[in-house]
Amino acid sequence: MGDIKIKKDWVNAFSFWAIAISAILYLVNGILGLCNADWGRWWEITSGILSFIAAIFILIAVIAPAWRYARTREHKFWKVLAIIFMVVYSIGIILQFIAALIN
Repeated sequence: MGDIKIKKDWVNAFSFWAIAISAILYLVNGILGLCNADWGRWWEITSGILSFIAAIFILIAVIAPAWRYARTREHKFWKVLAIIFMVVYSIGIILQFIAALIN
């Protein structure tokens, strides 16, 4: 029983710090985006990278609780749906990053 508590504490702490890092990255990205400096292409790439990293941390933060929720449901449908959503979210992150680099 103690191992389960330790595992849950670790997952909760990891989720907390993933959200914290993501929040800081989004904040820095937003503040720098509001600056009226003409940073050109460099800023577009940097902004895309910051958003990409922040989105990955959001994904990391929600995977464990989402999977725990899906796993506790009786029907297998919920697990399949959770996996589909995670894959779709990951593809969206990658496409957004590629679009930021190309444009």
